[in-house]
Amino acid sequence: DGKVKGIAAGEATITVTTVDGNKKATCKVTVTESSVTVEAAVVYAAYQGNSNMTGKHFYSIILVNKDMLNSEGKIIKVGPAYFFSISSDTPQPDPNYAPKMGKYTMGEANQFDSGLIIKDPKATFVGQVTQQGVVDRVPFVSGELTLADGKITFIGKDANDVEYNLTATGSYTFTNG
Repeated sequence: DGKVKGIAAGEATITVTTVDGNKKATCKVTVTESSVTVEAAVVYAAYQGNSNMTGKHFYSIILVNKDMLNSEGKIIKVGPAYFFSISSDTPQPDPNYAPKMGKYTMGEANQFDSGLIIKDPKATFVGQVTQQGVVDRVPFVSGELTLADGKITFIGKDANDVEYNLTATGSYTFTNG
């Protein structure tokens, strides 16, 4: 009767044919998780400079699912990666370019004040790491990222209304990116 119900995450192609067989149509359907809770790992944390904006300081953080890494911390399989750009205070001097620890909330588009997650689909998003690079990018639209010694957490939503609860524990160091 034309109704489709997703029962698990994945993709399906639905084909319909008229009773007389003269016409056919197909439709691709993608079912996504409505909630993602992940034990993550930090694979990149770096100071990115001020992007020619006086008084602004930007940082990038990339998390992946912990089971995607080998014992040396290298990505060994396809899976999701979570990209965040934040604006913070001036970094500490070399060798630790860390931003201010604490909570960062999602800003509005083109808002770069300290203490914000940068709302930009090219900078703050979830995507799939593949051998061809990062694909299927979906921007984060709301949330809170918390930086602490030995722990990074993110609770928020993406543009597909999927909710995320990410936690990365263990030591990490910001570098000069």
